[in-house]
Amino acid sequence: MKIRTKLLLIALLIMVVFAGTLSLTITAFSTIQQMEAGSRLATSGLAAWYDFSNHTDRLILRSDLKSFYADEWEPVYASLGQTMQLLTSNEALQSVEEINERLKDIEMLWGYVVPGADGIGEYFRDSNNAELLEEMSPYNLNQLRVMFGQGTDFDRFEANVDSFFFLLNRIGSASGPLEEFLSEMPDFLEQEVAAQSRRLILISLSMMLLGMLVVVLLVLGFTSRLVRRLRIIEDAMSLVSNHDLTAEVSISIQDETGMLAN
Repeated sequence: MKIRTKLLLIALLIMVVFAGTLSLTITAFSTIQQMEAGSRLATSGLAAWYDFSNHTDRLILRSDLKSFYADEWEPVYASLGQTMQLLTSNEALQSVEEINERLKDIEMLWGYVVPGADGIGEYFRDSNNAELLEEMSPYNLNQLRVMFGQGTDFDRFEANVDSFFFLLNRIGSASGPLEEFLSEMPDFLEQEVAAQSRRLILISLSMMLLGMLVVVLLVLGFTSRLVRRLRIIEDAMSLVSNHDLTAEVSISIQDETGMLAN
């Protein structure tokens, strides 16, 4: 193999090591960016949950319940649903086992909240509740509940109000654990992103150093062998220059030094 070919192979190896290290680094930083996006999403999810929880608490305090539901509560619930979907389906977060376990817990608790929240929407669409929603003003549901059993005209709506509170209780039963998980996620993800960053950067640097070490060893091995053969030829030529034609050169490598030796 010619010296030029060997040098080209070494150059090719250097390019492969560089390309591999660059690819690994790009992948690493892409993963970190996705996890940072997941961390921001977790923060958004927590804010959306607080907004939803606040609006849900206000449902029993509004006398204009029907318009409040349509104009404020329903859009907040829809926004929270989209955020929760994006958070629990984030592939970068799912790739980390410990984070994935937390996401599964959040998804499970959210799955318990959804029937209650969807039930509220069905409640407002149910014609059996239309009369209550039209006649309850100027009272709110909390006030109506206190008035039941006092011989008022609202006593006939007791079952309707109780069914609404049942839906709220379903949401409330999962609110505490879900809020706890969501509140922990941003800080946990921030720490995990930092740990992943250090780990991925360390791997990238290790790969680059390992590749450079291999290249250096190959170059040193190639040059040392080349220098050794050249010295053998130099010694033989020195003997010939002193009229010693018995000099022999034992180089079997089929490159330029082998041709020169012959």
